[in-house]
Amino acid sequence: KTMLRYTSYDEQGELLDRWADEITVPDLSAGDVQLATPRFLLARSPFELRALLTTPEVTPTASRRLRKSDRLLVELEAYAASGAPELSIELLNQRGESLVTVPVPAASSGHPRVEIPLQSLAPATYVLKVIAKNASGHAEQHVPFRVVP
Repeated sequence: KTMLRYTSYDEQGELLDRWADEITVPDLSAGDVQLATPRFLLARSPFELRALLTTPEVTPTASRRLRKSDRLLVELEAYAASGAPELSIELLNQRGESLVTVPVPAASSGHPRVEIPLQSLAPATYVLKVIAKNASGHAEQHVPFRVVP
């Protein structure tokens, strides 16, 4: 665990607030597989999609309400002391039933990005099941999102 101390100042340099948060930093040298929170990268036009595909550092969207016309890329990040774990994504419906397994391509540089085919999904709630595994173990995350008309 690590203690982070924050201090907030206004434009004139006056102290506004101070606070501390305790966070848990995982030990990546222990060999356990760790999976970072998947980042949703959203494009609403071909121009935005081209920018997402060619720019290594992109700001993710916080929204989990997506339109069928949106193009969604999910950026994944996983760690293990013994090397990069194998990644997979499974698309589940709201009852937890598997709809499709989406292949995760190897990243040429940076972190792998996977396009989720929103155009073929009916308006409903879905869950991305992200799995990272290697010989020493596995990690799993479930990320819900909603497709709206």
